[in-house]
Amino acid sequence: SNALEVVTGSGVLTLLSITAVYVEEADVKGIPVIGVVVLGISVALCPIVALVVAVRHCAPRPKTYRWFLCHQKASTGAFARLLKMGLLEKRASTSPSVFLDSDDLSD
Repeated sequence: SNALEVVTGSGVLTLLSITAVYVEEADVKGIPVIGVVVLGISVALCPIVALVVAVRHCAPRPKTYRWFLCHQKASTGAFARLLKMGLLEKRASTSPSVFLDSDDLSD
């Protein structure tokens, strides 16, 4: 979870804890009904959520790059860079369409 979720959850729990002190008499008759309704809605939504997840997982994703260039550094590094420059020059678009494996090195 991220920091915003932790802060929001902590704030809600703190607010509920503080306001519980001021409750004089609790009406406990409706609590089981609310619990059954919430449980029923949760169970009814499970197949819908599973279907949405399955459709999103199986849906085709657009490719980020049109070409992926991989090379052996000692012999063809300069040629791969020249090929990338040529491909980018031919394809004038705003999105990066060529990925050269030595562009984003993290080591």
